[in-house]
Amino acid sequence: MFFLLKNELGHFRVGFTVSRKFGCAVQRNRIRRRLREALRRSMPQLAAFPVDVVVLPRDGVQIAEFTELLSDIGRLVQHLQERSL
Repeated sequence: MFFLLKNELGHFRVGFTVSRKFGCAVQRNRIRRRLREALRRSMPQLAAFPVDVVVLPRDGVQIAEFTELLSDIGRLVQHLQERSL
């Protein structure tokens, strides 16, 4: 799940919240690293949007294929382009 808020800084920012329901710190950090890498690969498209994004993972993110994460980020990019924030 992505929460979006337009910012006045003129560039894209992202934050992650991974709750304890996903396991111990090692498992939560692995989820953050995977999400961060998926976002890093999409940064050329995301950098143009001046928004703050908070990523709140849902159940199943631990077992999701990396291509699924990239697909979710692709939908975020598409949403931003349609809304032209």
